[in-house]
Amino acid sequence: MPASCLLSRRQGAFTALLLATAACLWAAAPAHAEGPIKRWVDERGMVHYGDALPAKPVRDVKTLPDAPQPSANDLARGQSDLDRYRQELQTPAPTASAPRPQGRPAGPAQPSGPLNCAQQWQRFDEAYRCMDAYRVKGGGIKEGGFAECPVVTEPGCPRP
Repeated sequence: MPASCLLSRRQGAFTALLLATAACLWAAAPAHAEGPIKRWVDERGMVHYGDALPAKPVRDVKTLPDAPQPSANDLARGQSDLDRYRQELQTPAPTASAPRPQGRPAGPAQPSGPLNCAQQWQRFDEAYRCMDAYRVKGGGIKEGGFAECPVVTEPGCPRP
């Protein structure tokens, strides 16, 4: 996986962390003085939410109930998750200069002549096992995996 993909994955994780934190803070905040949150549908059929209705005519106006305050257990679990996410974000990604795991072939695999279906699947399985050392939570591959392991596409023939 190119470094730019890893960066975007980290940015995505950070964005998710920020959104989760904002949601927790919003839920823990006292109710607004402006009034309860309302839901309405405009003349085009679009659903809107807010604390004040627009001047235009709207339909299906509903007042939403206040969100319950989070329990102490929920707050503690949220803080624990936040600490874990921060730790994951601070853990440096391996670089190309990191020592290569022993017994791993470097660079892309080069087939020596045409391979039968069983050989293609064996080559694919070996490359897949090599990548196991570089897998991350969520299904991605760490930066060094593509430099250290052969990149082999899944064979187009049925597995023997």
